Amino acid sequence: MSAEGPGPPAAPRLADIRSRWLSAITARLDGDPVVAGAGLVGSLGAGRGDDWSDIDLLVVVDDAWLDDFAVPGVEEPADSRWR
Repeated sequence: MSAEGPGPPAAPRLADIRSRWLSAITARLDGDPVVAGAGLVGSLGAGRGDDWSDIDLLVVVDDAWLDDFAVPGVEEPADSRWR
């Protein structure tokens, strides 16, 4: 694969994209009253991530909101804020 041809971005670029996405989603989750908490898990959460690590984000909502987010057979949340 050539440096100029199609293919995945270079690892440092992926790490930058991941960092910007995490900053944006953290701000969005922090401002959402439905969200009780969130945690970065997996290799990044354990401090073992590298440039190619994916994002494993655990988001917790209060029980009162479960029906709005946990709809059997539906992969998208019922809450329109997340579309």
